Amino acid sequence: MVANGPGDINEEVTLCVMMEGCSAKTSTTATTVLLEIAEQFKAAKKEIAFIYAAKSGGPTEQIRKLTKLGDPSDKPQIVLMDIPDEGGYYVSPATEVTADTVNGFLAAYEAKELDRQQLG
Repeated sequence: MVANGPGDINEEVTLCVMMEGCSAKTSTTATTVLLEIAEQFKAAKKEIAFIYAAKSGGPTEQIRKLTKLGDPSDKPQIVLMDIPDEGGYYVSPATEVTADTVNGFLAAYEAKELDRQQLG
């Protein structure tokens, strides 16, 4: 489940890709993309953790509850949790996990162009 870690989601910005309802092909493709991006961030010494959930269990229900993502769907859901920022989080409108969608979402976060939401 952890693509770049084992960071503590409560202590560092964490990109979560929720894919519990997705096909195996979608999950595999997304995981490959995430691992590549996580390695690039690690090499650049950017402090962000990457996690993904291909099936329910562990922290998935809590992440969905706190971020109001609802039930798993057949499309990936991307959420950036910034718990150190007093429980902030950001939801991507993307329904596909590609290098462009993930990098674009992270760039918008870094540029402070995303709508901050509060963990519930």
